[in-house]
Amino acid sequence: MCGIAGAFGRDAPDEARLRATLAALHRRGPDAEGRMQGPLGGQPLTLLHTRLSIIDLEPRANQPMRRGPLAVVYNGEIYNYREVRADLEAKGERFATQSDTEVLLAAWQAWGAAALDRLEGMWAFALADFAAGTLTLARDRFGEKPLYHAWRDGTLYFASETRALAAVMGAAFVPDPAQVKRFLVNGYKALYKQPATFFQDVHELPAGSRATLAAPARPDPCRYWRLAFRPRRMSLAEAEEGFRERLLQAVALRLRADVPIAFCLSGGVDSGALAAVAQRLHGQRIHTFSILDKDER
Repeated sequence: MCGIAGAFGRDAPDEARLRATLAALHRRGPDAEGRMQGPLGGQPLTLLHTRLSIIDLEPRANQPMRRGPLAVVYNGEIYNYREVRADLEAKGERFATQSDTEVLLAAWQAWGAAALDRLEGMWAFALADFAAGTLTLARDRFGEKPLYHAWRDGTLYFASETRALAAVMGAAFVPDPAQVKRFLVNGYKALYKQPATFFQDVHELPAGSRATLAAPARPDPCRYWRLAFRPRRMSLAEAEEGFRERLLQAVALRLRADVPIAFCLSGGVDSGALAAVAQRLHGQRIHTFSILDKDER
């Protein structure tokens, strides 16, 4: 888990706001922090990042990261980064790090926004193209990684958390009574049917969406992915084998890390099964954690 934040438009946050934003994001990324400020298409751009190191622990993989005309701040993990990197190397690309962040940049250079179709993982990122003068915000297919944004006085602000968003804006948010009512009446599931949040004029980029801005503006997200359900007839044995194959593949991809692996066990069948599969694939003891409470409720 890392933290990202930034601004694009008239406002260039001062040192106090930059420090406050990085402090707000520190719990998401305690291993390193970075910043970048400069013009993008003639407008001030600020990119901020706090890093939790998982893949390529060296400082060379810190962010914001630049490659050619591109720069990115990115939270998440591209599980199939090795396969994507191999495809790019076959096209003649060379890499300076072992990180999935650089793979994201190289993939964007090679395929543009179509690179998202090739990636498997979870992500929220802001990618600046200094040659085109554009800023792209994007979020993974199921919205595992958060990305909030707000528009004020000719500047777009964005961040991984609303607390960091308030810090980079230097603002105090006002609660949105309609969203509070929606939550109390319909429950938490009602919160994920629209980009509104608990704060007025603060929005969440929808899952499976991206927005590319050629100038500072309110994002107009477009969906790059929708779940497609294509049922087909199969026997129970075929279904069992298909599930087993996909589960093993999914867990294997998620075990890629340059740090120790651990699982949080809830006491249910699913987390226990995943830990057992990971133990089998990893070939080493897997650390597990559980949260216990004396209150049975």
